[in-house]
Amino acid sequence: MRVVHIASISLTKETGMGRIAWNWRKAFEEAGHEFIHIGNQECPKKYHHLLWGKQVSTYMKKSRIKADLILVHEPASGYFVGNGVPVVLFSHGVETRGWEMEGKYHYRNETWKSFFLPESIRYRANAIGLKRSGMLLLSNQEDKTYVMDKFKRKESDITIFKNGYYAEHIPHRKGRRDGGVTNFLFNASWLDRKGKGMMIAAFDEVYETHPKGWKLILAGVGDQKDAIMQEFPVRLRDHVEIVCSFSQLEETKLYERSDAFILPSYFEGQSLALTQAMASGLCCICSDNCGQKDFIKHGENGLLFKTGNVGDLAKQIKWVLEMPSAMDYYAENAQELVKDYTWDRVSREIVQVCEATMMSGK
Repeated sequence: MRVVHIASISLTKETGMGRIAWNWRKAFEEAGHEFIHIGNQECPKKYHHLLWGKQVSTYMKKSRIKADLILVHEPASGYFVGNGVPVVLFSHGVETRGWEMEGKYHYRNETWKSFFLPESIRYRANAIGLKRSGMLLLSNQEDKTYVMDKFKRKESDITIFKNGYYAEHIPHRKGRRDGGVTNFLFNASWLDRKGKGMMIAAFDEVYETHPKGWKLILAGVGDQKDAIMQEFPVRLRDHVEIVCSFSQLEETKLYERSDAFILPSYFEGQSLALTQAMASGLCCICSDNCGQKDFIKHGENGLLFKTGNVGDLAKQIKWVLEMPSAMDYYAENAQELVKDYTWDRVSREIVQVCEATMMSGK
């Protein structure tokens, strides 16, 4: 079949969504299917980003691109349902739910101009797609429950997909590095949504009782090193290392010299960095929401803290510093959980879902 993949990204291993789509394309082509990607390069945005899906629809008609199945990112999905072609919607975090979390936790993810757009306008295409697409590929159980309730979808219409890791880039490591210093790795964009302010406050609290013996590595935070360092209290700055960007080989080395992984996000889909951290044998400390809850079982294969609670996050960090043997135990259990989540395997599951949707004619 000919699969048309629509998302305003580039297919590359260097970004999160790009890496997912790159592996999906590989799996479809290995299964004998044709895979056509339409993103920003193929169809540059001319108008407001909310209208990009309509623009792609027009582009496909003018270019005479015919699809047997459309695999489309949630924000553009509403422009492709009801046209006689099966539609599989994929979401990396249901956007209406993310908007609700912004209001609940008072972090700012969008511009104020966008934030105050009425939900009926801002998420119109999303809502149509979530209601009418033949199959929904969602990234976590919380999103599934939300969509079943808000959009009245049947459980059989929803698949929770998995993100993978590169088995060839798993570091060979055992125990702590740097002569007893515990390295905490934060590998994410430097955004309020990712809990950056809460993480700074938590480590400042940790410093009161543990002024030595730890380092915080900030990776993939973008080219703003000096500005990020200024956000930390002066007394913490010697404990912070910033890696603005990295190659895939450098990513492996980051995980190799880290001991614990920290993900304090208020809202996520399913973190690729978390999967890679678990597979790499790191003890993971995560907020208790979204995909983190699907992967981490507190006290079994990692640690969860109450979303938005600085004191609880500081408590888990201190526990890791004081109980290194238990930290290694959690890391081993985490590796066991995700051992089969290689990119080849999880991407083949996407192909199978799409093949079944195509056969059903949804």
